[in-house]
Amino acid sequence: MKSIALLPLIAASYLFAEPMIPFEGQTAQVEIPLKDEALTLRHMHLEGNITYRSGGVNTVTVTLSDYDADEELEFMRAYLNYNEENHVLEIQLPPDVLSDTDIIIEGPSQVNLKLQNTDGDIEISDTSGEHEIHSIDGNIILSNVTGGLYIASVDGDISLISRNLESLTAIHCNTVDGDLNLELPADINADIQANTIDGDIIIEMPNNNLKMPRSPVGSSVQGTLGDGGIMIQLNTVDGEITLKPVENNGVL
Repeated sequence: MKSIALLPLIAASYLFAEPMIPFEGQTAQVEIPLKDEALTLRHMHLEGNITYRSGGVNTVTVTLSDYDADEELEFMRAYLNYNEENHVLEIQLPPDVLSDTDIIIEGPSQVNLKLQNTDGDIEISDTSGEHEIHSIDGNIILSNVTGGLYIASVDGDISLISRNLESLTAIHCNTVDGDLNLELPADINADIQANTIDGDIIIEMPNNNLKMPRSPVGSSVQGTLGDGGIMIQLNTVDGEITLKPVENNGVL
C-alpha cells in the first residue's frame, strides 16, 4: 500500500474551497443527499483518538472533545466540507485542534472511510465500504466492519471483527510494531498470506489448507480458507498474528 504524506494533505484539505458547514460549540452536522454510491469521508489528524460509529442514514454528526467554536477566532474555526459532485465529506480543523482533540463521528453505515492519524487510536464500528485506515502511533480497532479493508499501522495493534461474508471483499493489514488479531466467519472462502519477522502465527479457522514455507527469518503461512476467494494479507515485523472464527451473535 502506498504511503500518504500527512501534513501536505492536511494543509490542502484546510484550504479546499467548497461550501463549509461551521461547528457550533463542539458539534457540526450535515445532511448528505442519498445517492447510489456510498459517501466518502476523509480526515487526517495529528493527535487524539478518532471514533466512527454508524448513526443516521444520511446525516453525519462530528463532535470534538476539546473545542468550542464560540471561543475561537473566525480564522481558527473548524468546519465540515461536503463536495456534492464527488460525494466526499472532509473534516477541516485548524492546526491547534488537529494536534489536541478527540473526534467522534456518527454517520451512515454504508461509507468509504479514508482516515489517517499520527498519535491516537482509530475505532470504527458497524460499517461497510472501502476503508483506508492509517495510524502511526496508535491502535486500530474495527468491530462489525466489512467491505474492502486496507489497514496500516507503524506502532500499534490492529483488531478486526467482521461477520458479513457477502460484503467482505478484501483484507490487507500491515503493522511494523504490533499484533494483528482477526475474527472472521468460520465459513469464509479466502486466499491467505501471513508473515511475521518476530512473532507467532496462530490460525484457528476450520476447513483450511495452509502451508508454512521455510524461511531463514520469521514465520510465514499461506494457502486457502474454505474454497479460496477474497484475498487476506497479514504482515507484521514485530508482533503476533491471530485469526479465529467470530462468535455468531449477530450480523452487520
